[in-house]
Amino acid sequence: FEYFSEDPLLAGKCSAAIVNGVQSKGVGTSLKHFACNSQEAFRMVLNEVIDERTMRELYFPAFEIAVKEAQPWTVMNSYNRINGVYASQNAWLQQQVLRKEWGFKGLLVTDWGASVDRVDGVKAGTDLEMPTSGKLNAKKIIAAVNNGTLDEAVLDERVDAVVDLILKSKPALEKTHTYDKKEHHKVAQRIAEGSMVLLKNDDNILPLQAGQKVAVIGEMAKAPRFQGAGSSVINPTMLSNAYDELVNLGVDVTYAQGYYKTAPTKKEKKTRMTESQLISEAVSNAKNADVAVVFVGLTEDYEGEGYDRETISMPPNHNKLVSAVAEANPNTVVVLAGGSVVLMPWLSQVKGLLNSGLGGQAGGAAVANLLTGKVNPSGKTSETYPAAFEDNPTFGNYPGGPVTSEHKESVYIGYRYYDAADLDVVFPFGYGLS
Repeated sequence: FEYFSEDPLLAGKCSAAIVNGVQSKGVGTSLKHFACNSQEAFRMVLNEVIDERTMRELYFPAFEIAVKEAQPWTVMNSYNRINGVYASQNAWLQQQVLRKEWGFKGLLVTDWGASVDRVDGVKAGTDLEMPTSGKLNAKKIIAAVNNGTLDEAVLDERVDAVVDLILKSKPALEKTHTYDKKEHHKVAQRIAEGSMVLLKNDDNILPLQAGQKVAVIGEMAKAPRFQGAGSSVINPTMLSNAYDELVNLGVDVTYAQGYYKTAPTKKEKKTRMTESQLISEAVSNAKNADVAVVFVGLTEDYEGEGYDRETISMPPNHNKLVSAVAEANPNTVVVLAGGSVVLMPWLSQVKGLLNSGLGGQAGGAAVANLLTGKVNPSGKTSETYPAAFEDNPTFGNYPGGPVTSEHKESVYIGYRYYDAADLDVVFPFGYGLS
């Protein structure tokens, strides 16, 4: 969920659009993580071994497009090394490519705790260090200037970038700015409606028809997975869920929880229904409905910041639930949540599949409108859905050596690889029904 697409051009255009939009309101943005932050395992010390063609064709274009078309106020460098050199100390990456070739005019900042050698970082173009080194690195910079190993003119360049950012920002904005929360929510809803992807619609199972009895199944229908996990988490001004929104639209619904999103506490273990009981309740509701709509996907435990997914499978209880419901009622629709592709062993059993992604605070209303036909689905896939985990071009390379990640797949990532290898996929890049 931390990137837009497997396609560099699409990722770059999306990035530039967001940067331009945000900064048009006087609020700065930060592109990250520059560059080649291709895995989370050992990210603090990982050495990305990668050839220049792959960098320039796959990993650089999204940053390059955003810089050239939008000039973000800041760029944050990555934790990892690139061919042996830490990103924050990589003069070729930051000074030659980012600043000279692309014309970046903003500030370069480290991630938290990402500065390994602050003096070398200053020389290589890193302007600002985020916490936490205490005063240790400041003392090292002062010592380097005093002993002549750091040119004071270079330090002045770094200071100028920090001062420019301060002057560019508008602290008064916080005190004077007002906005309409309801209008903001409406904008979020329109964005969600336009981005969700209808992946399957056999026998025109969707849109739901007036008078149908609908079994809504799955905890995510009431407690949606609407954003990523980690430092990107925000507090929404409002939050809609699909169950309530379907009720508001007059749909005749029943509800079964189907699963628990989180592991039970000791106290909850005594009172919670078992997995089999939850599935039995869901199956019973499905049998008594015209259509069953099952909400499943990746929970925060299955994808988040700071760790990699070791498979592309969903939680096993989600897969069991879908299969059991579909067996009980062939008119089953799945609403899939999450920020990454998944395997769907039950796909042939269901008639409908809507990928809601991470729909944001108004995602629940968007799902309800798409299911009922108030809005026509128009989203397209931004990445390829492989038929098997083993078909992934990096399968067998991860996690590499103890602190090394070799990009043996070269430029063959996403649809480039599947096309070149002539592999069948479940859903190709750019696919979507309406």
